[in-house]
Amino acid sequence: MKRLALLAIVPALVVFGCSSGDADVAASDTALAPDTVIVIDLHSPFDFPLVLAGNFGELRPYHFHGGIDFKTQGSTGHPIHCAERGYVSAIEVGPWGYGRAIFVTHPDIGLITVYGHLEAFADKIAKVVAEEQNKRECFAVSLEFGPDRLPVERGEIIGLSGNSGSSAGPHLHFETRQCSTGNAIDPLPFFADRIADTTPPELRRLSLIPIGPAVVDGKSGKPARRAPNEIAHAFTAWGKVVPAVEAFDRMDRTSNIFGIKYMTLKVDGKEAYRRTIDHFDFKRNRAINSLVYFPDYAADGRWTMTTLVPASHPLDDIVTTNAFDGIIYVLEERAFHCEFILADNNGNSLSIPFIIEGKRSPVNDPAVNGEIVSHGTLRTFNLPEAKIAIMPFTLFEPTPIDITVKNSPKYLSPLVTVGDTSIPVNRPFFIAFPRPEKSDAEKMTIARINGNSVNAVETSFAAGHLYAEASRFGSYTVVADTVAPSIGSFSGVAPVAGDSTANSPKQLSLKIADNLSGIASYKCYIDGQFVVFDHDGKTATISRSLEGFPRRGKAHKLKVVVTDAVGNANETSFDFTW
Repeated sequence: MKRLALLAIVPALVVFGCSSGDADVAASDTALAPDTVIVIDLHSPFDFPLVLAGNFGELRPYHFHGGIDFKTQGSTGHPIHCAERGYVSAIEVGPWGYGRAIFVTHPDIGLITVYGHLEAFADKIAKVVAEEQNKRECFAVSLEFGPDRLPVERGEIIGLSGNSGSSAGPHLHFETRQCSTGNAIDPLPFFADRIADTTPPELRRLSLIPIGPAVVDGKSGKPARRAPNEIAHAFTAWGKVVPAVEAFDRMDRTSNIFGIKYMTLKVDGKEAYRRTIDHFDFKRNRAINSLVYFPDYAADGRWTMTTLVPASHPLDDIVTTNAFDGIIYVLEERAFHCEFILADNNGNSLSIPFIIEGKRSPVNDPAVNGEIVSHGTLRTFNLPEAKIAIMPFTLFEPTPIDITVKNSPKYLSPLVTVGDTSIPVNRPFFIAFPRPEKSDAEKMTIARINGNSVNAVETSFAAGHLYAEASRFGSYTVVADTVAPSIGSFSGVAPVAGDSTANSPKQLSLKIADNLSGIASYKCYIDGQFVVFDHDGKTATISRSLEGFPRRGKAHKLKVVVTDAVGNANETSFDFTW
């Protein structure tokens, strides 16, 4: 039995080979065979009962969910315990993503544990972070440490739970990664005996999708859908079709919905497809787009999970299939008896039987717009208006790519549309525009245009061109960003003019925002001295506690300087008393 397959049936897994600086713990040191499994018990991160808000491998926009989310009773500030003895090997602080996060390496068990969205670090960790932030004059830092700098013990409090970064509500994001590969593995088996789950997955919608020249329910080029109460009604089809299911897992003691861990398709009693999300390689995160019918996601954000395995097969360690790559060839006038089986970590399962009736029908090749571009080769397009390079494995399989150009007085360059938004992208492609003559290159940026939405893309300038990596197909052009970031009204201790320091709050805060290229940096000074202000991206707020500042009822000056990605800067000062 393979190592990762055991995650479903044992409480914990250890993969040895984790470096600990001068002392490496390798497989050879432990005299264990490569597939040896050691059952361990990780310390609970909290002192209260564990309830999940999100599970491992959930389908998220352009990435898998890399861990599990523990609920924190709707509030922040709960002590977080370290899972096992080890050392803090990395810390990340930023306005988005994990927010405040701690990475702990555990050489004895071959794992790295990650704790994200924290409100605060334990004192000894906070001191190190503050020193680096002040040294670099920056709130956002990414730090790495050896085994001797910040050792931690099993059960030690390393921080407080929070809602920082891209968190949508108070919770702890918890990950387990293999030291040897850096790959994420499902943490749930480590805590399965402490999390109640007797609830099976839930079906939302069943689909049958025509692939190429095919007809489903009398129509070509369009999926047929069934609600849960309609699945007894057979599909009719002729040609190549792919079944798909929109479904979620459920757990006890929570109304949250979760991702499906195990998905199997059987056709006439034989397994045709199997998907198991119990690990993944972060470098292949965007391959999540190959697991779904992407037009549904592009249209309205629905995760319709298909059995189609694309030609590039980017997730061959997660997906196995028969010789037909998840496609059902309906070329006989008979009933094809099919069944989806969805299951969770605890063995709760849902069976979804359905029938495809083979009904001979005339089929036509679907219309193809544009040139069919291979998934494994470089294809360049040198237009007068723009240069485009679709890189090897930008696409999951050979795909028609249509490129159109439209002049628009709203923008500095023509609007160049590459493919369309319903085509999934595995890796970025490159797009370059000649520098417009009427503007300064330093104030220009490439932007993706989606309706009335203008989203700047990180842009570089070289050899008379602006160029960028584009992560989605769609429409691009060049726009000018000449507007400096905004600095909102000041909130905090009372202004000097109306001194009421006795009742003033102990925090300074204000809003900062940018209209296009995005905030690149900000700096705050109190009485001329740099001071770190926290940045919460989702509320566009920077803030600073005044704890530790001597309180004498004196006047102080706060200066804030905010700069965007193309160099536009805004500077504002505020007077306050403390």
